[in-house]
Amino acid sequence: MIPPSDSEPSDVENDDNIEEGVVSRIALDDSSSCRTLSPGLEEFLNGFDDDIDEELASPSLLNNCYDTLVDSPATSNISLEPSPSVVTTSVQSPRNISTVQPQQSMPSPVTPLGISIRRTRNIRNSNDPSTSNQKLWNEDLWNHIVEMTNLYSMQKQGKSINLTVKGIKSFVGIEILMGIVSMSAYADYWAQGTRFAPITDAMSLKKYENIRGNLHFSNNAEDDHVDRYFKIRPVMEHLRLNCLAIEEEKSYSIDEMMVPYKGKKAGSRRQYMPKKPTKWGFKFFVRAGNSGIVYDFFAYDGSNSFDHAEFTEWENNYLGIGGRTVIKLCKTIKDKPMSTVYFDNWFTSLELIYHLRNAYGILSLGTIRKDRLRGQNIVEDKVLKKKGRGSYVMISDNKNKLSIVKWVDNDCVNLASSYCGEEPVTSILRYNKDVREKRPVSCPHIIKEYNKKMGGVDKADMLISLYRIALKSKKWYMNIFSHLIDISLNNAWLVYKREMQEMGDNSIPLKRFRIQIADALIKSDTRIKIVIDSEIPAEITKPIVPRPPPEMRLDGINHLPDIDTQGRCRLCIKGKTMIKCLKCDVRLCLTQKKKCFLQFHTQK
Repeated sequence: MIPPSDSEPSDVENDDNIEEGVVSRIALDDSSSCRTLSPGLEEFLNGFDDDIDEELASPSLLNNCYDTLVDSPATSNISLEPSPSVVTTSVQSPRNISTVQPQQSMPSPVTPLGISIRRTRNIRNSNDPSTSNQKLWNEDLWNHIVEMTNLYSMQKQGKSINLTVKGIKSFVGIEILMGIVSMSAYADYWAQGTRFAPITDAMSLKKYENIRGNLHFSNNAEDDHVDRYFKIRPVMEHLRLNCLAIEEEKSYSIDEMMVPYKGKKAGSRRQYMPKKPTKWGFKFFVRAGNSGIVYDFFAYDGSNSFDHAEFTEWENNYLGIGGRTVIKLCKTIKDKPMSTVYFDNWFTSLELIYHLRNAYGILSLGTIRKDRLRGQNIVEDKVLKKKGRGSYVMISDNKNKLSIVKWVDNDCVNLASSYCGEEPVTSILRYNKDVREKRPVSCPHIIKEYNKKMGGVDKADMLISLYRIALKSKKWYMNIFSHLIDISLNNAWLVYKREMQEMGDNSIPLKRFRIQIADALIKSDTRIKIVIDSEIPAEITKPIVPRPPPEMRLDGINHLPDIDTQGRCRLCIKGKTMIKCLKCDVRLCLTQKKKCFLQFHTQK
């Protein structure tokens, strides 16, 4: 990414007089900068205002915008060469800008999200984060893993390990805890000197190793040796559908995501990325929102990566691997018109940006390599560097609705977009080694827009790295399995956090969220039903002290009462009691008139 800016927009303003079918240029005061925009593009940019969220959501305006976006259909015989009559090149030297004002930017609509397989706008069934566990995977996937694991154990050793859904849930819960409390070897959690009770009390070491050694996700007898990710494909597709079911934002970033793996069993599936923090591993291409929620992904598999993807003849002829990757991920966007997509120079080409807007109505912005500018007449790097830091040049093609900006920071960087240009020019702070202090330099709007919107996949990567599940195994697909669990957990937490903000409640940190999910998976079991005939007292609606997750509270196992010091009941408002649940570690009334103990363990 481009280095982030350190200041807000300046008070420099300019006016463009653009009449129907006429393009005019007015230079800024004390500057040689000028701007040329087509009437259609000018209408779009003027429409990006923070006060018209409701208008943007209206179908009529959306249809009008879409008509403007796709006013010329994409063909296989396009020309991206700029026309002299409609192309303006503007070179801007650094300026000292003293006054800073807030910037008008494109609005980012906030919408409720859901993460179940069935698309939904409302998941506010409970403010308890452990309810998100029920939306991560459905029972079909748990049952599939159990079936394939038992089948593999039969094929491998001639007898089944008789794994149950309860057992696989406990195993996954243990792996989540191991990602939070890290030890050098998994056997250390059961060792005498380093014993970790939440894990050792949940499962014996022998049972854990038995599940770990036989865990499987597909039937080896059905392997066609064409799909190289066959062994993990059912889990990948299930969780991908889960991600696609989330109600999406309007702004996305597309980038690579590395799944760490240094073993030799994966063959050519393992990739080497020298410029990435994780250099060895499996390469995933990911589309994520600004919030860090992953909406779509697929694993890179060389020439087989696009076997099941459908592309037009133009896309196959004019777009490379990077461009087709963007098209494949963008095709699953539910509301394409007026969506914006951001990507780096590995993906970007002028053909891709043109095609996204004209064929799908998707606006895009990305850094672009010099050898992909198609011979555009733009100032050389060494000439622009002589003008100093903050200098920039812009060229625009109004016919194809493209703009290219070259800007000088530590080095020259090129960006191309189908909706964004240099204006409004703002200032950012950069360190000047001559005077040994930070000084303001000019920064085109396209730079700030890219820095602001490009970090979605990086944020998802960062959240995964905090408490990564390290399921080390000789089986290469176990690393992908643990990575998919991490993606699901982070998506669930981000959705839960958004919901809490909309309701005006405080959310819990990611670590505590993962602990509660793990606790619910480990201690969940068949629920029992008890009829309560006693009078139900007024309940506490917003408990201050966190309560056990419902999966643990309602499982009907080992909830034994004990006598403790007197304290407040954690269910009713006025109750005081000495009865305490040994498993849940909470005080609850248990008298002839108030049976909070039974109610707490049987009712949602």
